[in-house]
Parts: sequence; structure tokens; C-alpha cells
Amino acid sequence: MDILNDVLLIIFIAIFVFLAYQVIIMYKTVTMYAMPIKKWKIAIVVFLIIFDIFSFFIYVDILDLVRIIISTLVVFLFLLLRDGIGDDAIFGTATRIYYRDILAYDFKRSDKSFNVYFLYNDQKDASKGKGPYNLCIEFDLSKEKDVICTLQNKLPKKYKRLKKDNI
Repeated sequence: MDILNDVLLIIFIAIFVFLAYQVIIMYKTVTMYAMPIKKWKIAIVVFLIIFDIFSFFIYVDILDLVRIIISTLVVFLFLLLRDGIGDDAIFGTATRIYYRDILAYDFKRSDKSFNVYFLYNDQKDASKGKGPYNLCIEFDLSKEKDVICTLQNKLPKKYKRLKKDNI
């Protein structure tokens, strides 16, 4: 059981370091924030926080206490992540994509949001022959004009209507 706790502690520390680095990069890169990432529903996050707080009172040793604290910090760091566009790159799903890597973009308006679809190549996978990849970033309708203006300035010749297969 101690080995399992040690492995979990190492995993949570690695996730914490990764998410902390991503949050720092995001706040330096992104100037226009989008809606929060909707991968986890709020009920799951609340359950994890309650579970961490409850297990705080029944910990066995100091490593369990450290694991509980770090796992709670991981949940809060995940809640800080946002998708958005910035001066040098776009930030989506905890990854930074530079404008030079974007092949095309398209946008779509709906009743509640404004979605921008990107088609891009990843520099790491380009040598392996993988790609292109898709990314969708959801913005508030109030930011639609700012987003379109920024994209027209940063990616002037890359706007094209993407087929439904690509988005």
C-alpha cells in the first residue's frame, strides 16, 4: 500500500508541475480569454474537492497528507486553465500553437457562443508525417468582433471555409 501511495504522489506531483507550467504560459501568452475548459463537469470537481477534504481527516502518514494537498492543488490549477488567443499564439486544451503552425481557420456563430476552428500542424509531429490537427476554441458572443479582428491581423491569408470533415 505504501508503494501505491508513493506512485500516486509522484503522479500528482508530475501533473501539478505540468499544470503549473501551463497556467504560467497561458497567462503570459493569452490576452483574450475564452470560456473555461469544459472537460470536467462541476459536479466531478466538487466531488474531488469534497473527497480530498474528507480524506484529509483520515490520513495515515505525512505522505498521504502531501498527496491530498497536491491533488487538491491540481484540481484548482485545472480550473484556472482557459483557451484563448494571444499576440504570439493561441492556447487551447493546455497546448500553445504558434500562428506560423496554423494552416487555416474558420468560425461559426451559434445562439450562445462563437466558435473558431483551427487546422494546424504540430512541429513535433511534422517530421513523423502526422497531422494536420483540429482545435476548436469557444468564445463569448461579446468577443466576436475582437477575435475576428485579431485573427485577420495575425493570420491574414489563412481564413477559409473548412469542410465539415475537418471541423
